Amino acid sequence: MMDRHRSRGHLRPVWHPGDDTVLRGATDDCARLPRPLPDALVQLTARELQVLGQPLRIRIVDYLDQTGESSVQVLADALDAGQQNVSKHLGVLYGAGVVDRRREGREVWYALGGQAGFDLIADVATRVLDRLRALDSDHR
Repeated sequence: MMDRHRSRGHLRPVWHPGDDTVLRGATDDCARLPRPLPDALVQLTARELQVLGQPLRIRIVDYLDQTGESSVQVLADALDAGQQNVSKHLGVLYGAGVVDRRREGREVWYALGGQAGFDLIADVATRVLDRLRALDSDHR
């Protein structure tokens, strides 16, 4: 069953634990997922991957993980990107709960809203790096 609710101005599917949609236990920090995956969980997972699937957003999350907090202008300068473009991507990341923001005078400061977004990026980047190393060693 999938309901929808408003969150930061967007309609999002709501995943209700219960019946076959319950995450059952945890083994070594990995939750056992219900199989087949419930539609609502698939949609939420796809949305999270889509939000993090842009190169500039990955760079923003990586930078914020390293620095802790940054303004739009500092991010734009550090990432060699336009301020308007960085601001647009920060809005998407904020809407998805990946980053938090606070206002200080006229400036808006951003920080990671938790480690989940960076952990997912780090996991995928590590897998890609491992594959590249394996390919490199296969060609020697």
